[in-house]
This record gives sequence, C-alpha cells and structure tokens, in this order.
Amino acid sequence: MIKKNSNNFWLDVFMATSFSITILTGLLLWMVFSHGLRIEFACIPYRPLLLVHVFSGVVGLLAVVLHVVWHRDWLKALRGRPLKELPKKLRANRIVDWVIWIAFISTNVFGLAAFLFDQSQFVPSITDRLHTASGIVLILFVVLHLVFHRKWIVNSIRRFVHVRWQSPASNQVES
Repeated sequence: MIKKNSNNFWLDVFMATSFSITILTGLLLWMVFSHGLRIEFACIPYRPLLLVHVFSGVVGLLAVVLHVVWHRDWLKALRGRPLKELPKKLRANRIVDWVIWIAFISTNVFGLAAFLFDQSQFVPSITDRLHTASGIVLILFVVLHLVFHRKWIVNSIRRFVHVRWQSPASNQVES
C-alpha cells in the first residue's frame, strides 16, 4: 500500500509540474501574444513558447490518463451510487471532479483544434477563446479540488518528501 501511495504522490507531483508549465506558458501566450503584440517575451519567440505549452499539455494529459487508470477502482465504486445518497463531502468532491473532467476535455479539444486549424498566431479565434475559457474554469476547479484534498497533500508531503515540520521555537539553540 505504501508503494502505491508513494507512486500516486509522485505522479501527482509530476502532473502538478507539467500543468504549472502549461499554465505559465498559456498565460504568457494569452496575455502577451493574443493581443497582437509581435514581441518576444524574455527573448522567447511565440513558436517555441507555443511548443512548450503544447508539449507540457500533452505530457500532463498522459499523466492524467495514468492517474485515472490508477484510481479506476474508486471511480467504479462511485459510478453506481446516486449523487443524493453520497455524504456531503464526497458529493461535493464528485461534482468538482465532474466539472474538472468537462473542463479538461474541452480544454484539450479546443486546444487541439486551435493548434491544428488556426491560421494566425496574433488574432485569437473562437477555438483559442474557448480553449482559454475552459482552461480558466479547469484551473479554478483544480484549485478547489486541491483545497478539498489539502490534508492528504500535506500528509503525503510529510510522508514521502521527509520534510520535518518544526515550529520556530524548536529551531532555537538553548544556551
């Protein structure tokens, strides 16, 4: 069980890293390049930034697929239960997960459409805007998901990263 939890934790760290890169590059593409500004950002031109965004998004997508496969037993256990019969916390978590899935799928579909079919890198198309909007919804609900799981996150960091949580008083040297 420890190895499974450890693997899950490190996959979550990998997903968080991948999505952080995707979010950062996406924000730069949206805030800098989508307004017709033909500039480089920190000496990085548009195309390489877009490729990093796409690559990190695809890596994150693959990690999410693995994450779902690893949680398939939990998903199967919930599938047959009506939402109104679930405890309040689990019901809220399940609704947040549904919104995440819808936003995740739409972000990927619209992102793929924008990448494959849009002609101009400086004029946002409808697919660009839908990709951005669904990405923002995804970010907001992932943050909510992380808030719901904050105790597991903190405990896992303590357990798997071996961080010692010390109070400032315990750091003082006695004379």
